[in-house]
Amino acid sequence: GHNLGCHHERGNTYNSADPMDDYGYGQRFYANNGEERCLYRTIMAYAPGRSIGHFSNPKVEYNGSLTGLANRTDNAKVINETAKIVASNSERLQ
Repeated sequence: GHNLGCHHERGNTYNSADPMDDYGYGQRFYANNGEERCLYRTIMAYAPGRSIGHFSNPKVEYNGSLTGLANRTDNAKVINETAKIVASNSERLQ
């Protein structure tokens, strides 16, 4: 995630470069697991919360809750934007 421009959730970005955008952050969120509401976190977010195998993305739900917020926590968008840049650099190495 870091190599593609993603950051941890807001508040845990200390000691890192300034983000290249305003939305490339991980997300913590509450969702119902069938028995109770639990705190979850996306790949780039630190504990607390149960880790899920998703980058923050306002277009993806987990247990009925969005895993990101548009223009605020959207690491999936950052990855999509930077993938072309990374791919073009790797092609130059071949």
